[in-house]
Amino acid sequence: MLRICGVARKFAHCSAGNPTVEFALIAPIFMGLFYGAYAAFDLARGVKETARTAAIISDLATRSVEMNDDARDALFNAAEALIGKYGVSSDFSITVTSIVNEPDDNSDKLKVAWSIVNNNKKGLETEDIEDLVLPTIPDGESVIHVIAAAKYDPKINFLSAPKVKMQQTAVRRPRFVSEVVYN
Repeated sequence: MLRICGVARKFAHCSAGNPTVEFALIAPIFMGLFYGAYAAFDLARGVKETARTAAIISDLATRSVEMNDDARDALFNAAEALIGKYGVSSDFSITVTSIVNEPDDNSDKLKVAWSIVNNNKKGLETEDIEDLVLPTIPDGESVIHVIAAAKYDPKINFLSAPKVKMQQTAVRRPRFVSEVVYN
């Protein structure tokens, strides 16, 4: 018994290795904070790139007088180039929709003239307009509505963080015509 007390007293007064123990306790916390900050800032950049992509694609679409398959493919290629590493996954989608207010319709009911999506998913339909935030569209006018969506998967997945859906919307009026038609 005396021997155990002597070893315990010696262990309590020994300070050799204290910095190593402190480092072993504190280092994982700092590494976790560092990786978490990296992932948070990378996510913020991904959201910014998604918003930028939606704005630029809507601007390009509104400069068109008409939309056709070649213009559609060019828009989709531009979107994939703009979104960069955040669009690498198969979850990236860009939806370009023309929403019109018919001039001879007195009900102010909006309708979808055309809607295209880059990944063969279904585009927006007239029933979906109720869920959108749109500006006032005068009779005979239209808007181009763009949705850019991607899922962010952190490169350093600390604590098994789930994928985060990034979705941004941009709405613009056509520049040179009242409606961009799809041929």
